[in-house]
Amino acid sequence: DIGTYHLALHLGFVWKEIVIHWWVQLLSDITLLTLLCKQKAL
Repeated sequence: DIGTYHLALHLGFVWKEIVIHWWVQLLSDITLLTLLCKQKAL
C-alpha cells in the first residue's frame, strides 16, 4: 500500500544521507591523515 511505499522512500532517503555523511567524514579523515604524514615526512 501507499504507506509502505512512502516509508521505504523515506528510509532510502535517510540511508542515502547517512552514507553521504559517512563518506564525507571518511574523506576528510583521510585528508587530515595524509597532511599529517606529509608534515612528519618533512
